[in-house]
Amino acid sequence: MNTPTEPTQNNRIDRSKNHGQIQLSWAFALALTLVGSSALNKFIVAENTLWIWVVGSVPFLISFGALKAYLDYLKFADELTKQIELEALAFGYGAGMIFGIGYLAVAPGITQFDAGRWVIVMITMVMIVVRIVFLMRGHRKYR
Repeated sequence: MNTPTEPTQNNRIDRSKNHGQIQLSWAFALALTLVGSSALNKFIVAENTLWIWVVGSVPFLISFGALKAYLDYLKFADELTKQIELEALAFGYGAGMIFGIGYLAVAPGITQFDAGRWVIVMITMVMIVVRIVFLMRGHRKYR
């Protein structure tokens, strides 16, 4: 018989679900603050003021909570979930790096726009989309 302090599979699943919901809440808060701070800085906050930095730093600070919640989620997740997450992160990172290197090697010869920060945005979007695709693939493949 299990003692109250001894972890059981059901307790682990319950904690994993709770941490998954907390992680999802943090991710939603991060998305809202990113959109909100971008809109505020674009339409309301005057340029070259301290407020533009204050409003812009809110998503940066929220991202630390989101990262901690994601790490807590992984800490209590089962081995299969950890495997799926690791594969998705690896494919997303790899695809983003391949896209970034390929874009920087080819784009200057075929386009005239300034590729500065847009390259970072495009690499990030490729990483996110590929990670989501491989998360769905992993859940379909393993579960």
